[in-house]
Amino acid sequence: MPPAEAIEAVNLVTASFDAEQGQAGGSVVNLTIKSGTNQFHGAAWEYNTNSDLKARNFFYYGKNNPKNILNQFGLSTGGPIIKNKLFFFVDWERYMLRQSVSGLQSVPTASLRQGNFAGTGSTIYNPSTGNADGTGRTPFANGQIPTSVLSSAALKMAALIPAPNQGNGIATNYFGSASLQYTRDNVDIKINYNPNEKSTVFGRYSVMPAHIFDPQALGPAGGNTFDGGQPGTAPSLTQVGALGGTYIFTPHLLLDANIGFVREPLAAKNVDLTKNYGSDVLGIPGTNGSDPPAVQA
Repeated sequence: MPPAEAIEAVNLVTASFDAEQGQAGGSVVNLTIKSGTNQFHGAAWEYNTNSDLKARNFFYYGKNNPKNILNQFGLSTGGPIIKNKLFFFVDWERYMLRQSVSGLQSVPTASLRQGNFAGTGSTIYNPSTGNADGTGRTPFANGQIPTSVLSSAALKMAALIPAPNQGNGIATNYFGSASLQYTRDNVDIKINYNPNEKSTVFGRYSVMPAHIFDPQALGPAGGNTFDGGQPGTAPSLTQVGALGGTYIFTPHLLLDANIGFVREPLAAKNVDLTKNYGSDVLGIPGTNGSDPPAVQA
C-alpha cells in the first residue's frame, strides 16, 4: 500500500460490486496515487513511537517495559517534465518496527527432565514389558523412569529447553520474550502524459521489499513464536505495475482502459533450516539428508 502522502483519493465499496470487483468477501478499496502537476511539490514526514516514553503494561511479566520502537518516514515529490504534457510523481517510505514479543510456555520441570512423573497424573509404562499390542505393560514404580533407560537424544533435547521461571507447576510455567524485527520500503513511480485535450495516458510502478524476523519462543530448542507467526526469516518483494488511458470521443462517450500486474512472492525460512539436528545435535545416526526437510527430520 502506498504511503498516505501519495494517496490522492480513496474509494471504499462495501456492497453492489461491479463485475470487475466480484467475489469480494468484505470490501473493495480503490486507491488513486497522486500525479505530477505544472508546479513542483514535495513533502517529507516521520512518525515515531518509543516504548521508553510509555508507561509499563500492567499485564507484562518482565521487569522492564517491553521494547516497542516504530519509525515510519519518507518523502515524495512531483512536477512537470514537459509543462501541460508530461508529469512525474515519486515517493518513498520506510517502516521499521523493533518489538519485544512475549508469552507463557509450558516447559518440563527439573523432575520431569530426570524422568520423574510422580504427581503429574500420568502413568508411565515400561515399553519393554507387556505384549506387542501394548497390553499388559508394567508401570514404572512411583512414576520414575530409571536413569539407565532414559534416551540420550531425549536428554540432549531437554537440555536445550529453558528452565521454568514461573511458579505454575507443569503448565504455563515459563515466561519468555524475544525481539521481532520488521522492515518495509514502499516506492511508487507514476508518469502522466496528455497527448491532446481528448486523451490522457499514465503508467505506474510500485515495489515493496520487506524483511521480517520472528524468533522462536524456546530459543535453541525451537518451538513456535510468541505471536503465532512463522518462525525465522521471511523476505518478500511485492511489485505492482499499471498502465491506463482515457479517450473522450464526445461529451457523452469516453473510453477508459486499464491493465495491471501484481507479483507477490513470499518466503519464510527458519533460522536453523540447514542444521542437522538428528545426526549432529542429538546424535541419532542416519536421520538427516541433503534436502532441507530431511535435515530437519
